[in-house]
Formats: sequence, C-alpha cells, structure tokens
Amino acid sequence: MIWRATEAKSFASLRGFRVSKRDVPKREPFSWADDMAEADEIAELNQMIQASGGSMRDSAISASKYNRWLVGEQNRASGSIVAKEVDNLRKSRLEFQSRHAAYGTSLKEQGREQLRRDKQLKEMTREQNLQKGMLIKAEVTAQKAQEDKQKQEWIAHGRSLAMRDQLQKKKIRDVVGENSKRVAEMTAKAKQEELDYERELAGVRQKLLQDNKAEVEKVRAETADEVIDAAKEFAFEQRKSLAFSTKAAEAAWKDERHAHTKAHLAKAKANKADAEASRSKAKSLRDEIAQTRREVAGAARKQQQSNMEQKQKIIMFAAGGVKDTHDQVYRKKFVPAEAAKQLASSKYAGSVA
Repeated sequence: MIWRATEAKSFASLRGFRVSKRDVPKREPFSWADDMAEADEIAELNQMIQASGGSMRDSAISASKYNRWLVGEQNRASGSIVAKEVDNLRKSRLEFQSRHAAYGTSLKEQGREQLRRDKQLKEMTREQNLQKGMLIKAEVTAQKAQEDKQKQEWIAHGRSLAMRDQLQKKKIRDVVGENSKRVAEMTAKAKQEELDYERELAGVRQKLLQDNKAEVEKVRAETADEVIDAAKEFAFEQRKSLAFSTKAAEAAWKDERHAHTKAHLAKAKANKADAEASRSKAKSLRDEIAQTRREVAGAARKQQQSNMEQKQKIIMFAAGGVKDTHDQVYRKKFVPAEAAKQLASSKYAGSVA
C-alpha cells in the first residue's frame, strides 16, 4: 500500500500525532485513477482506526498530575526535615546566648577589677615620677651652675687667645714687609736674565739661517743642470707609470663589476621565472583541489539527501509504524495503575488539579 501526503496527514490528525513538513514528502500531481486509489486507501485507514478502539492507557491519571503530586510529597518530606533542623538551630542559639551572657558578666567583673588595679598602679607611678622629677630638677640646677662657670672660663680663655692672635698678626706684617722688597729685587733680576737669553737665542737663529742659505747656494753651484733635469725626468716617469697602472686597474675593476652585475641580473630573471612558474603551478593545484572538494561535497550532499529520503520512506511505509508511535506517546502521558493507587490513597490527592 502506497501512502502519499494526504493519507499521512489525515491519519496523523485522526490519531493526534503531529507530522512536520519535513517528514512529509512533496506531493506530486496525479490522475483521476490516483484519486480513486487514494479514496480506497482513506477508507482502509478509517477501518483501521475504528478497529483499534479501546483504551491504551493503564490509568486515568496523567503523568503531569502524578509528577506534581510526587514533587509535593518530596517537598513535604524535605520541609519536615528542615523544620527539625530549624528547631535544633533555635535551641542551640538560645544555649549560646545564655553562655554568651554568662561570659559577658565574668568579663565585666574582670574589667572592674582590672580598672581598680590600674588606678592603684597609676597612683604609685605618679608618686615615683614626682620623686624622680625632684631629683632631676636638682641635678639640672647643679649642671646649670657648672655650665655658667665653664662659660666664664671659656670667655676669659677666648680673650687671651684674641690678644695672642693680634700680636702674631703684627709680627707677620713686619716680616712680610722685609720679604716683599727682597722678592721684587729677585723678580727684576730674573726678567733681565730672560731678556738677555732671548737676545742671544735670536742671534743664534740668525746665524743658522745664514749658514743654511750658504749651503743651499753652494749645492746649487756645484750641481749641473743635466743632473737636475735627469732627476725631474725620473720623477715624471715614475708618476706616469703609476698613473697608467692605476688606470688599468680601474678598467679591470669596471669590467669585473659589469660582469658581476650581468650575472646577477641573469640569476634574478631565472629566479623570477621559477617563482612565477611555482605560483602558477600552486594556483592550478589549488583550483584542482577546490574542484575535487566541490565534487566530493556535492556527492556527499546527494548521498545525504538520498539517505534522508530513504529513511522517511521506511518510516512512512513501515507496517503500523505511525500507529505504534502514536500509541506509545499516548500511553506515556498516563501513569501505571500502581502509581495511580498511590496517588488515590494519599490525603494530599486533592491538592493537585
């Protein structure tokens, strides 16, 4: 027997079973012959529904009502336990308060005794401090008298030192006056000796200069023109050869640098070509991998869709599948007979609707 969307929906509505849109395959148009076949199938379904009469539940008490009553029983049991705990806590608190009051009274008595002892100790300490103060005052007075005496002695000693200092300064002034004349004479003598030395040094320098000039003139007169020209020519040839060797080395350096630059450019071009080829190859590989993944994903989606359609067909075409599912769901909405008897025998059965 083949069921379509209309049969599935009508049967589900009659049995109280909800069927979602995704559980029902898409309806396709069919002909007048299909309409007749559909009418026959509907009639057959109605006969099945009428034939399945009778109660499928064990009791008339719903599971929600039984669960509310069960939660209430649990709450009442927990409440009795909590009430006992609260009573015990209240008794413990009263005992603690009585012990705390007794302890406070003992602390109050101890505080009073401590205040009395502190007062006596304070009075004793004050008397001792007064006696110590009188002794210290006498010592301070004696020390002050001693300090005044020492002060007068130091004043007299300072005056004697001041007189001695004035006499010493006078002696120093007298000695410095005689020495200043001697220093002036020695300074004038040293300056005169320095002037004489400078005049003698200037004469020696002038004599050396004249001797050097005479030696130069003598060398020039004794040396021939050919020797001077030969020396000049030798120096010129040396500088010329050095210039030629420097130019040749510079040209060689330029050629070597040009060759290195050319080789570097060629290597850079080759590396660039290799990099471009690598990137092109990587791009083609990525495109190939992406295409393969798309094909695999498409095949997986098709397989998944096929599996879902097959599963729906199995559920729809299974003999009695929808009816059994509905019966199980309906039976689970009510509790067994034993649980119903427990609820009926409880004195709190009327507390739940």
